[in-house]
Amino acid sequence: AVGPPDCTLPWDQQPRQPLERRCGDDEGRRRWQRYSSLFSREYQALIHPRFAVRDIARIERMLAGGGEQFDMWGPFRLDAPYCRLQFYSFRESSLNELMPFLENLQLSVSDEVDFTLVVEGRKVFIKSFALRSGVKGESSLAALRTPLLDALSALRGGALENDHLNMLLLPTGLTWRQIDVFRGYRNYYFQLGSPFTKKRMAFALINNPQIALLLYRYFEARFRPEPRWSDPMTREEEVLS
Repeated sequence: AVGPPDCTLPWDQQPRQPLERRCGDDEGRRRWQRYSSLFSREYQALIHPRFAVRDIARIERMLAGGGEQFDMWGPFRLDAPYCRLQFYSFRESSLNELMPFLENLQLSVSDEVDFTLVVEGRKVFIKSFALRSGVKGESSLAALRTPLLDALSALRGGALENDHLNMLLLPTGLTWRQIDVFRGYRNYYFQLGSPFTKKRMAFALINNPQIALLLYRYFEARFRPEPRWSDPMTREEEVLS
């Protein structure tokens, strides 16, 4: 775990100890020396040093060839709970590029700030959004941090189709690969010929998330590889009955 920085120090000195605890003395010192002078006054005014440590980790991953990165911080509370979504890229982008993804994940943006750093001669662009869930009464965004970040990375990388079925993630907690099961069945159904639109079929599930979750659990129980359920009758009795 990364402990809090010493708040008695100047801002640019505060990330050093957390970096050393996170990465080891030598690597932490190297990262602090690399980044201590790179963060603008605006960044220092808006971002706590302990979150700068997380920004540094994502930027380092990107520099190591990891491609564009996402991170999520929070939850924070003002008038309503929210999280901050961080997006890191070597290419400058606009909110319009990400909004279609966020909308189909039932996420709303209440503010945005942008930062630019030059690390080893390369420009790094950071977009930071305040995110709120569009689904009431469900798990907090922070509880779904991993599946949300995985889905965003898959959407950005083109591995995941951006459609209404992604709205299932927040109310069900399913991962994007699990939601893809419904997409596969939907596509097979349309190949056979369907009188319904894809949107109508998607919203039949979205408006009934618990039923969607039960359907996925049934699919998982029916097809998940499990040696002790190799006999169909045993699987039927233990899992499906």
